[in-house]
Amino acid sequence: MSKFTQAEERLFISVIQDCALHGIDFMLINAKRVVVPGETEGQGCNGYFSSGMGTLAVAIDKPVSEWTRVLLHEYNHLRQWIEDPEGCDEADVDTRFLWQWIDNKCELNHAMVIRVCSIAIEVELDCERRTVKMAEELGFNWDLKEYIRGANAYLYFYPVISKTGKWYTEAPYRVHEITSIMPAYFLADAETYFDIPEEVEQLIREKCMTPEEEIDG
Repeated sequence: MSKFTQAEERLFISVIQDCALHGIDFMLINAKRVVVPGETEGQGCNGYFSSGMGTLAVAIDKPVSEWTRVLLHEYNHLRQWIEDPEGCDEADVDTRFLWQWIDNKCELNHAMVIRVCSIAIEVELDCERRTVKMAEELGFNWDLKEYIRGANAYLYFYPVISKTGKWYTEAPYRVHEITSIMPAYFLADAETYFDIPEEVEQLIREKCMTPEEEIDG
């Protein structure tokens, strides 16, 4: 008997087929985090899709129900690229500057930081909306309101990045104190996420970043 649900199996089939069709390397990595080559060295993330590198990768040293959520999210980044390759490639180049800035590999003025963080939010917001829709279509038995709260915690993280220049040590969507005060609906656009409530920003700083990593200014 398969250890995967029918919804998970349907997802795997779709991912494998689309990756094969579009020349994308699909990697399931037995680790807590994966590192995006040349972008988030020393940081790591739960998964990523990069059109420039032709890779979709997910860390799977965690419960299946957890990493399949990441996979569904990253798969929808792939779907964004399939539908609009030129636009996604441009956004990929722009947001790569953000990762290089986080890794102290380039300098960006404040206006540029806001710009690339805004682009990242718009891309992620569209992806999260797609993810929720696909979760319903594939039959995932998720609490979608809870998922949206977690997604909002992640989207609110980008304005904090613009001030600290650091990635998280604990993902905002895993911190109950943060997700519990998130709306169960998506906000309109990047500008609305930049209007971050003071309480949310303070919790992200306290719960998701160690004090010695903060570099405001």
